[in-house]
Amino acid sequence: MASRMMSATKQYGLKLLGSQAVEELLADTARDKLCHVDTVTVKGCSVRQKVFTYDMRYQGVDFFLFTRSDKDADLDAECYAESIWTSGQDLLHMQNHVSSDFLDQFNYGRDQDISGKWPSAIEHL
Repeated sequence: MASRMMSATKQYGLKLLGSQAVEELLADTARDKLCHVDTVTVKGCSVRQKVFTYDMRYQGVDFFLFTRSDKDADLDAECYAESIWTSGQDLLHMQNHVSSDFLDQFNYGRDQDISGKWPSAIEHL
């Protein structure tokens, strides 16, 4: 499944895709940060699955962890808790471009796409 997700990143023009199984393993605060991109039937599987991404932009982000030594960054990483998704400087900066209006439009467009209403999907996506 991971291999299929990796090759599908090219189709979707995304850096990261995860399956529904991966999404189900995450804490709720992490799940809330994922974006449901599509629902597909993967080759070799008869069950429809949701496909997710973490909508992020890394270009132009002044990463906090880059200012830390490797040792300090590793120590910090061991102390992370679920709250990192709502308070981590790096994660917050990578999602500065994601607004609730954007998510509303995207989710509506995705739902239109999944239901086969392509003109409406194109307008909203």
